[in-house]
Amino acid sequence: MEQYIEEYQALGIEKIINYKEFSLMTITAHSTKIEGSTLTLNEAVLLLDSGITPKGKPLHDSLVVDDHHEALKFTLGYAEGGRDLNPDTIKRINGMVLKRTGGVVRTVLGDVRKEKGEIRKTSVRVHERIFGHSERELTVSWRSLK
Repeated sequence: MEQYIEEYQALGIEKIINYKEFSLMTITAHSTKIEGSTLTLNEAVLLLDSGITPKGKPLHDSLVVDDHHEALKFTLGYAEGGRDLNPDTIKRINGMVLKRTGGVVRTVLGDVRKEKGEIRKTSVRVHERIFGHSERELTVSWRSLK
């Protein structure tokens, strides 16, 4: 096994490929694909690496991929800093994900601007937890997950 490791290291591949960044690009491509993006992994990598939008694909999909990637990098950096997550940070991350593709959600309780990271004015169930519409309820619910 040691021989294989030495052969791999001699190739110097880790100096050519940034595995961490490639992993983030892959996470972004697959996450946005789940949400409906039509970009392939190669198209997403080209977009994120070179800023080239794929021909024949909706601009919306490129914006979704780009915004998601920036939000992912911010979130990981935030987590690496060891800071606690709070409602304002959750809103900021949400706003980053929807920065250029958000919009207005109209409910009986009022309008919500998604690109601003605003929280919907209704309850949301995630597994056995219920996140309420107020920041206090969101904070309490988040703390119960820790």
